[in-house]
Amino acid sequence: MITLKSLLLCAAFAGLALPALQAQTVNPTDKKEELGEVWECVLPGGDYIVALRSIVGVASHTYLVQGGIRVYEVNIMDQSSCEARFYYMETPLDGSAVSPAVSALSKLEDIAAKITERTKTDKVWEKVIKDYPTSTHAHTIEYRLDSKKNLEALFQHLRKAWLSKVGGRFTVQGA
Repeated sequence: MITLKSLLLCAAFAGLALPALQAQTVNPTDKKEELGEVWECVLPGGDYIVALRSIVGVASHTYLVQGGIRVYEVNIMDQSSCEARFYYMETPLDGSAVSPAVSALSKLEDIAAKITERTKTDKVWEKVIKDYPTSTHAHTIEYRLDSKKNLEALFQHLRKAWLSKVGGRFTVQGA
């Protein structure tokens, strides 16, 4: 038979355990706030998600590489050991001082198109190409975009999210 003392002991134990159980439940509004603290980029080559609080810098710049190819690049530096790079490459115009490089690039693009047709895969030349193991282990996450316009829109969206501390999702057309 259950005594009054046993009932009081059970009630006291339940009273102590109740706050601990309540502390473990997730409030739906907390989840909503948590989702607002990340920036997500959806691209044909994959998705990138970063916590806004971990970003220490963003950059947008342009430079030339061998062969006269102009690269427009957006970088995200965060507290991890990796850096995210989003870029668009623009080839020089025919007839310029670097037209042999353009000719070589055109030949590579033709070969890539033939491979694409044969294998029924995406356009190979639009993908990021890495030199294993040099660039694959360089702590960079790279995405190549199909237009300068998309890259500029990506940077403006990222900049606004980072400075306002309000996350969001940017989707590159084709993703």
